[in-house]
Amino acid sequence: MQYAQHQKHPRFHADGPVDVVDSAAQIRRLPLTNISLGGMFIQTTRPSSPGTVVRLRLHDKSAVATLGLSARVIHIIDPTLSAQKRHPPGMGLQFENVTPQSQLLLKVFVEHLAALQEAATQTTTPAGVRFVSQHTVQVTLARPLFAELWQQSLRYGGLFAEGDAPPLGALVEVNIGALSLQAEVVHVQPGHGAGLQVTNLDGARRTSIERYLDGHAPTIEAVTTSVPAPGGPPLGKVLAIVRQLFAGVETGAVFEAVSLPTSATEDDVRKRVQSLLRLFQPNRPDATPPQNARIAAAARALARLEPELLTRVAALRREAEIVPTPSAPDREAVQRHIQQAIAAESRGEKLEARTLLRAALELAPDDADVKRRLSVLQEKIDTFKAIDLLASADVIVSGLGMRDEALRRAGEALALSTVPDVRKRAASIYARAGQLEEAIRLLEELTREQPRDPHTLNALVTLYERTERWSRALAAMNALLRFRPDDEELKKRAKRIAKMCGA
Repeated sequence: MQYAQHQKHPRFHADGPVDVVDSAAQIRRLPLTNISLGGMFIQTTRPSSPGTVVRLRLHDKSAVATLGLSARVIHIIDPTLSAQKRHPPGMGLQFENVTPQSQLLLKVFVEHLAALQEAATQTTTPAGVRFVSQHTVQVTLARPLFAELWQQSLRYGGLFAEGDAPPLGALVEVNIGALSLQAEVVHVQPGHGAGLQVTNLDGARRTSIERYLDGHAPTIEAVTTSVPAPGGPPLGKVLAIVRQLFAGVETGAVFEAVSLPTSATEDDVRKRVQSLLRLFQPNRPDATPPQNARIAAAARALARLEPELLTRVAALRREAEIVPTPSAPDREAVQRHIQQAIAAESRGEKLEARTLLRAALELAPDDADVKRRLSVLQEKIDTFKAIDLLASADVIVSGLGMRDEALRRAGEALALSTVPDVRKRAASIYARAGQLEEAIRLLEELTREQPRDPHTLNALVTLYERTERWSRALAAMNALLRFRPDDEELKKRAKRIAKMCGA
């Protein structure tokens, strides 16, 4: 790549991880979008405030070259603005206090990244995946090659095929040995090929591929489509049981979570868990991708809950056989654990803090303060996991076009936490993945809870416009104008919406 002469600091696209160290000494590794000798843009769903000074550690793809710099945040694109501009969220940074020696190293580093990027764009697609007609894709059964393709893309339902691709949105057939899959063209690169999103990679087809890759089957076996047996559990009943399970897990009422009495035996627990696992069938055809993701998350939570249930049943049986001698909790030890947990949380070690609070709760099971601290900390941990899932979903849907995988991760994030920030970011993922109704539902809930949030109202107006719900868009715009009465752009936009309403 050559530098353009008409720009003071020409930029170009480049891939590579960047470590961002904030004032609290917290390190986040984020993806680099573009870079120049004057600054860079980093993708993140949690951008720092404009004016913030951060330390940067730049790495190339091989993690051999590393460069440390100081930079100031000069502009941000938050998730709400990202949905409006259809641009990945992140923050623009301007390098500061760059010495001549650092500038020379930066130029070498930038040129090194440019060379890596250019070499990556010139790499051709591996042999073995190609279009053989306008509606068929053939995958060669070369075990090492196909295993690599599976690990990189097909595991998430995506695949790249080279050749003359059908138009965007076309349905194609993917033939892998004797196995036939259906896919949709979600990305087209003229002259190179197309990105495909598999639409029917259900349990049986996935199992057939995994058996071959793991060496348990000599070839990929064909799968016949079976019609689900009538009379299965309705979706509403399954989702109600899922809600009960998560509610019980969050409050610690594990027996109520699975509808068992405290007098249950180990056999009762095992039978009930197996019954619920059969109920939580993956990839229901009558469920949306977020609902399927929530059902799958419930199955994983149930599998983790079973050992705890068995432990509690055994403990209750021992308590019934032996009358315990009441003893006062060791208050000094409890307070020591609490102080250590506070110190660990201030260092950013939330998992260690949770372990310390659980130890304090074992010493004083009825201590309301410990229970409250543990509940608040667990909510923070779940929210952090949810935001991390949404960040990966944002990269997947924006960079790879894998809508189903992005929706699955967004559903898992909502199952972990429903704080306003998580719901806003999930709504942005749903909107970019084409699930406009789900995005609108989330934003409407947030508007009812936080009617004075202009960012949510603005995003809601945009989605109403996209779905041509002009009367709702006008009502939301009028509410937004109450908070921004002097915004001339909003006034012009309100007039256009009113004209569409016929008002």
